[in-house]
Amino acid sequence: MKLLTFLGAGKYEETCYRRDGQEVPSRFAPLASARFLQCRRVEAFLTQGARQENWPDFERDAQEAGLETAAHDIPDGRTEAELWDIFTRVAETVAQGEAVAFDVTHGLRSFPLLGLLVAAYLRAARQVQLRAVLYGAYDVRDQSIEPHRTPVFDLSPMLRLLDWAEAAERFQRFGDARDLGALLADSRKALAQEAGREAASAVGNLANALQALSLSLRLLRPYDVLAGAAKLPGQLDRAAAALEARPELRPFPMLMAQVRQAYAPLGVAEPQEPAQQAGVLAAQRRLAGWYLEREQVVQAVALAREWLVSWALAHLGVPDLRERQAREEVEQALGMAASARRDSPAGFHPPLLLRGLPQVEAVAGLWDQLGDLRNDLLHAGMRPDPRAAADLRKQAGRLIAALDDLPLPEARP
Repeated sequence: MKLLTFLGAGKYEETCYRRDGQEVPSRFAPLASARFLQCRRVEAFLTQGARQENWPDFERDAQEAGLETAAHDIPDGRTEAELWDIFTRVAETVAQGEAVAFDVTHGLRSFPLLGLLVAAYLRAARQVQLRAVLYGAYDVRDQSIEPHRTPVFDLSPMLRLLDWAEAAERFQRFGDARDLGALLADSRKALAQEAGREAASAVGNLANALQALSLSLRLLRPYDVLAGAAKLPGQLDRAAAALEARPELRPFPMLMAQVRQAYAPLGVAEPQEPAQQAGVLAAQRRLAGWYLEREQVVQAVALAREWLVSWALAHLGVPDLRERQAREEVEQALGMAASARRDSPAGFHPPLLLRGLPQVEAVAGLWDQLGDLRNDLLHAGMRPDPRAAADLRKQAGRLIAALDDLPLPEARP
């Protein structure tokens, strides 16, 4: 394993660096870090001033400690372009999957933050095995004894905050909370040790619920979505206190209100019950719009087409909207109605099965357009005249908005 670090032109004083009960006296924090982590090589990134002022002593002390060294010149970071140049030069020294550590103690004030961000990027983009990101906190050293004692902190747990940021962005853009659930799940073992099994169970149940709900959304399982969304508020409430027990979980409470708001309109308890038909149709219609708002056009259109079948079945008094034969009969009738509307728009006559439906001619037109749009999407545009992607999105928006004009059946007693 090798250590990457910055070296500045400042005056570095002798101190005794301390970490996990170990002590290493040195002027240079990276050399102490290399000892703590048992690194064999130090890659140092130097400004011109650092090369003149500190590199000779740094190299000499490293050699005395049995460390290999390499010096890489970098600019001072006075402009955004120079900061990107520093990023590139650091990244180029790390191979795919390599085990590395960072020491971000020395260098200009922007370098510790830059080093932390580079470490996060390499971990994600090159699958680097990041063992530690160490920082020698010289400003808070213990000056009551000689030599002064300077604590060394591992900042790598703070990279988890970037994981939370990425998970939060995925949730806010796509409504996908699987990464949030995974971050919660990772804490269960430590949470059980510190706060007890009940707290760990509450957080674990919430993690499982978020992952299951997100997977159901992704794979278009509307009944599972409705049931899962209905249970989620209680699971959030039960986990709320436990989330404060671990510092690394504190980002989630900041998102809790948004999680509630995103999924609340989709919840229907016991959606399979016939008495819930009206609520199910209303929630699934909202779900189609929910998909569209989050740029999940394929799911939105597929659900909208199936929703029309369910809507017709509910108006016809069918108790189970998922009954296969009934759905096939209604689909066939809707297809006949769509054909009749295309062939004889002035003298439209729907099939007998559908004549009691409200706005049946409009429904036939919607069925025709949704079917064509769905086929274009699900068959990957493999047709002579496929629509452009932007046109698909616009038409999906118009058709799903038109569903709001269709009256829902009265709630069953």
